[in-house]
Amino acid sequence: MRRGPTLLTLLVGMGSGLACDDAASTTGTGGDAATASSTSSASTASASTGTGGSAGITWTPCPVVTDGAGSAAECALLDVPADWSKPDGPTVTFSVKRVLGSQQPARAQVWFMNGGPGGSVVDFEPIVEYLHDFDPTFDWYMPEHRGVGLSSRLSCPTEEASASDGGWAVTPAEAPACIAYLQATWGERLAGFTSENAAHDVGETIAATRAPGQDVFLYGISYGSHWGNRYLQLYPDQATGVSLGALAVNLSFTTIDEEFNQVGERLMGACAADAFCASKLGPDPWARMTAVMSALDQGHCPEVQAWGIDRTLVRQLAASFTYDWYERTLVPPLVYRLERCSAADMNAIGHLVDLLIAGNEAPPTASERNTSILLGYHVGLSEMWADPAPPLSELQAYVDAANFSGDASVDMAKLHDVWPRYTPNPALAGKFAATSIPILLEHGEYDFIGQAQYQPFVDALSGPHQSFVLYPRATHDPWSATTADGGSCGLIDLYYFLLDPLAPPDPACLAQVVPIDFGVPPEVATAYLGTADAWEGDPDPPSMLASRAPSAVKRAVRSRTARGGLRAAR
Repeated sequence: MRRGPTLLTLLVGMGSGLACDDAASTTGTGGDAATASSTSSASTASASTGTGGSAGITWTPCPVVTDGAGSAAECALLDVPADWSKPDGPTVTFSVKRVLGSQQPARAQVWFMNGGPGGSVVDFEPIVEYLHDFDPTFDWYMPEHRGVGLSSRLSCPTEEASASDGGWAVTPAEAPACIAYLQATWGERLAGFTSENAAHDVGETIAATRAPGQDVFLYGISYGSHWGNRYLQLYPDQATGVSLGALAVNLSFTTIDEEFNQVGERLMGACAADAFCASKLGPDPWARMTAVMSALDQGHCPEVQAWGIDRTLVRQLAASFTYDWYERTLVPPLVYRLERCSAADMNAIGHLVDLLIAGNEAPPTASERNTSILLGYHVGLSEMWADPAPPLSELQAYVDAANFSGDASVDMAKLHDVWPRYTPNPALAGKFAATSIPILLEHGEYDFIGQAQYQPFVDALSGPHQSFVLYPRATHDPWSATTADGGSCGLIDLYYFLLDPLAPPDPACLAQVVPIDFGVPPEVATAYLGTADAWEGDPDPPSMLASRAPSAVKRAVRSRTARGGLRAAR
């Protein structure tokens, strides 16, 4: 039986890392021009002294956390087939970072695969740095999905500029020019940016780096679970064990906004069951929110309407907050303040929007500059879209009436007919892997991916030494299930799975997960609303939002919504 959470106490919500080296700042140009100089420097650099079983791969020193100090990690840029079924055809770049164990060969390799599609593995860098310090007996690998970061990132510099119509997102109006740029840059290789080829990138690199007899584990989160399922379909016996979290294997972007609205309704239901939250929003907070949203449609609270904050932006912001353990607690007080619409409320809401605008207008973090929303469209429309899909009018009507929605279904529906989609392999698409290796599946109780979507995958992988854990009150990040001492139950379970994949998860940690704090911790309220009291406080100094154009507000919220859709809430 595994020991309790005090052995591995980890703070959740660690900041994102940045990318492999200074060349990452050039990836916004898209195409091989961005990676050519990095590939050249890697090919001429000295091979690392660490072996890791990687004969034939040149590794160069680089910082563990991109843009950080030191050179404790190693980076490699590999030329891999754009289409693995044509090994002698055109190539793309595959970027991998690793932190080797203190002794070689290490007890095991651990590969982290991020979500999205299009999220960057640099989000894992701070936790890898921590885990290496905590237990240096493992080799920690961070592969970048093809189409992301230095792995031949898909990007459209003009359409993704912060001052463009959609900000960091690409709007349907911007799509034609962006698609033309992608096709001119990548040609026939564009069809190779698939989950199947990405799975081959990982499987073949494991084969090239694994020391004889060395154990190998993979962890994939969100879309990384879809990517991980593809890996298991192609390499069912290669790994010692695989753990997947935030199970998006069966996710359809066609219904994603329904899923967000449903988890939002459950969140407001939890507010109703909380004595403090119910004292503010009454016995039916969901109905109260619905009434406030309807009132916004009728011009309620003209002060925020003048800033460009309408029902659409409120539902998008609410949906983006559901990713995070703490941010979601801001939704009920925001509903309360929008309903009351006092001067103090406007100051608090203005402080929040000031924060969003500042974030959108600041230089992009390395996580943002490596992430590719375009890969999200490319894989999402090709592999994660219903056929036939509901008409656009039906999807639009649903999000227009929703309280929580990132509007991804509508945005993608508008791109569906013009996007250069590929046809996924029918032998793999829509199917679950069949494997007998140990499996650990992790999911959050308040993940927007509901049971109807994740349960079939759980049922398919329920053999001996294959376990599923539902983490109480956790978000789309199962590691967010937090104990009073700051421990992460999901990360604890993963760690012990790496130590002994045949042992079942210990349920003791689940009973220690803390409740959702609808009072909103003062440090969270201060950071987002400018006052320690999220419900009643008045920020000082007041917001500067009155001097900002509504278009800046809309871009900031749209950019945040797009970012949220591609992150794993790391």
